[in-house]
This record gives sequence, C-alpha cells and structure tokens, in this order.
Amino acid sequence: MLRFVLYDDKDRVVDVYHSREMFDELKSFDKQVEYLELENGNHQLEIEQNRLDTLNAFDKFLSQHLK
Repeated sequence: MLRFVLYDDKDRVVDVYHSREMFDELKSFDKQVEYLELENGNHQLEIEQNRLDTLNAFDKFLSQHLK
C-alpha cells in the first residue's frame, strides 16, 4: 500500500512533529511513503500556493501509482 503524508508546518491543530514521526516510522518499516510539508501553511490550506502545490503533488502521486 502506498502512503502520502501531507502537512502544513504552521498547523495549530496538529503539531508538525506528528507527521514527521509518522513519516519516519513508515520509512523504518520499509513502507512506500511520500511526504510533503508545506511552508507557512495551516490546517485549512489557506495559502493559494500551498493549495496548488498540494493538488500538483496529489496529481503526480496518483498518476504514478494508478495505472
């Protein structure tokens, strides 16, 4: 199973530590995982560039893995 972890580094709902730990743990178990951490972002993806980066990353991820 493929995994995609997305996180905004200024999220006040969930600390960035949790997503970094999840990514590290998945990697330590040799799981296929991609990680995207958005700079200055928040839980609601309010920054337009972060929304675009997220959609582009999802598009790339899905294009690679849904064939």
